[in-house]
Formats: sequence, structure tokens, C-alpha cells
Amino acid sequence: MQLLSETAQIADTVEAVRFPADAINRLLTSQDMQEGVAAFAQKRKPRWRGR
Repeated sequence: MQLLSETAQIADTVEAVRFPADAINRLLTSQDMQEGVAAFAQKRKPRWRGR
């Protein structure tokens, strides 16, 4: 929801994707993101922790 509200005023889709949103930055640096990438590389199910 935060990402949608941060980019709602941007009409162009490409511009919205390029917008530096705090929600995306937190997602990309989260422990769950790291777990997801590691699980994919190791061909196993991820163990999500909500972090």
C-alpha cells in the first residue's frame, strides 16, 4: 500500500517504476529478500520470517 501511495501521482508507468520509493528500498534490503534469493539459488523452499 505504501508503494502505491508513493507513486499514485505518477502517470507514466516507466517513471513510476524508476521512482526511488522507501518501500522498495526496505524490501530489497530485507532479511526475507536475502532468504528468498538464497533459497532460489539452493533450490529449496524459503523460510520466511517477516523481516
